[in-house]
Amino acid sequence: MNISQDAEMRRGSDSDPARRASPRTGRVNVTLHRFSTHPTPGDLTWNDLGTLWGLLRAESLVDVFFHDGIIRDIKAFAACAADPAVWFYAAKRDGEFIGIGIINNFSSSGNTAYAHLASFSGGRDGSFAEAGRLWFRLLRDGGGIDTLIAVLPGCYRGARRWSESFGFVERMRLPGALRLIRDSGIRVTDAVVYQLNLNSEE
Repeated sequence: MNISQDAEMRRGSDSDPARRASPRTGRVNVTLHRFSTHPTPGDLTWNDLGTLWGLLRAESLVDVFFHDGIIRDIKAFAACAADPAVWFYAAKRDGEFIGIGIINNFSSSGNTAYAHLASFSGGRDGSFAEAGRLWFRLLRDGGGIDTLIAVLPGCYRGARRWSESFGFVERMRLPGALRLIRDSGIRVTDAVVYQLNLNSEE
């Protein structure tokens, strides 16, 4: 995930639609929480970031989620969450973390951004999917975003199917455009570009 932004394409965290709330779904006990360097009640804390990083490591998701190798430790992870050009969220079910979502690389108009999602094992019963639907509505109705873009490695078939289950549609394939960084070496794979139209979300 590329967390560097052009200054003219940044949207500050003050625009974050979840600044003042931890939205709750009506069907399951799922809540969304955002990270802020100036937190209000219900926001994620620095300690929460440590917990989330521990879950990413424990479930072997670091190399999968941050496949470009930019984020390899808790310091870089915390810097990503604290970046004012990033909207960083986590979802909980009954108080336990079930996944994270990151929005960055906003367009100059502010209505298009890149989305990055990761589900922990506790959210694979459908609760993180419910959180995702709530999150998409929040971004559309409170954040003014109507289009999300996701770029996935072509070899991540499971992640691609999972994204498609959220409504993302494959738009483009760029052969050999991604490098997967591992301790064991570098793997070159296709970049598959997905798009989600939030105006079609109910």
